[in-house]
Amino acid sequence: MKTFMIILLVLVAIFLVWYIVSFKGVNKDKARIIEQQINLKVGSNVVLSSGIHGKVSKVNKETVEIIIDKTKNITMTVERYCVSKVL
Repeated sequence: MKTFMIILLVLVAIFLVWYIVSFKGVNKDKARIIEQQINLKVGSNVVLSSGIHGKVSKVNKETVEIIIDKTKNITMTVERYCVSKVL
């Protein structure tokens, strides 16, 4: 019975370490993405969560206008949270 408790304690400790390490990285990424979305500027090249690349042409409080194709004047208005990466 004593051996079982020691093994169980070790497994719980390993799980706790894994849990802490895993979510620490997630929180860093989340903070980085939120900071990028707050600091969006006109002219920034961005990638949307859907994988679409574009250039920011207008920034509003909740939305961002993205130029997808400059030659054909194709623009798209998306929510700020759709921007997943600033290049």
